[in-house]
Amino acid sequence: MADPLVKDESYYRNLARQNYFSQRVLHSQEWFDNANRLMLAMRLIEPSIQSYWAILRKHEGFSEETPEYECHLIFLMLAGYAIENLCKGFLVTSLSDEEVTAVKSGKYPRRLATHNIPELVKWAGLEADEVEKNLLLRIQAAVVWRGRYPAPRSGDEILPSIQAGSDVRRINKFLMKLRRHIGAKSSYEVSDSRL
Repeated sequence: MADPLVKDESYYRNLARQNYFSQRVLHSQEWFDNANRLMLAMRLIEPSIQSYWAILRKHEGFSEETPEYECHLIFLMLAGYAIENLCKGFLVTSLSDEEVTAVKSGKYPRRLATHNIPELVKWAGLEADEVEKNLLLRIQAAVVWRGRYPAPRSGDEILPSIQAGSDVRRINKFLMKLRRHIGAKSSYEVSDSRL
């Protein structure tokens, strides 16, 4: 006869999963570390974007030198994911006791279950100017579809959108502003003077 006080292996596996889950959801540094990884990927593709825009400016448009592919929308998508992680890392510090209990039992907090970049920035309490609001809307489109798919789920989602060579600079500036606002370090080990 099995001892009723001894738990089976699945009980411990489930407990380990819940602990892993809650550890990652409830600790800001987990979110900030993920944002740092995303921003590292952004920095890796940044030179190709700068080169692309330099070629367009040099030839006043497309030419034989223009690369077949550019990563501008991918950069915006990664920026959106980084902003999302930074905001959620900030927001987990204000979860209610009920939300924390739910996370510890393996349930994701409903108010974090969004990819709406402008809303997350607003919820984090950061005031965006008009240029930043426009940039955040374009980043949002890249997160939802422009950076991931050739077309959205509906033609109604296609809105006029520009790509600007200054986006890289504006995004990096906005990320620094957001970091300062929420108190997120650019690195917990290595010095990074840019962010």
